[in-house]
Amino acid sequence: MRYQILATDYDGTIAHNGIVDASTVVALKNLLATGRRLVLVTGRELPQLQMIFPR
Repeated sequence: MRYQILATDYDGTIAHNGIVDASTVVALKNLLATGRRLVLVTGRELPQLQMIFPR
């Protein structure tokens, strides 16, 4: 079975104290390079999320 989408929480899961580790960013970029999609699940509004995590 091949999953096409990864849905993950932002705060406290991939970001800790508002910071996403460089290794996590690399892993997410590798995921996107395979053609899969990434869905960030958060209670933040989109403009706020884009300001703190523009990648």
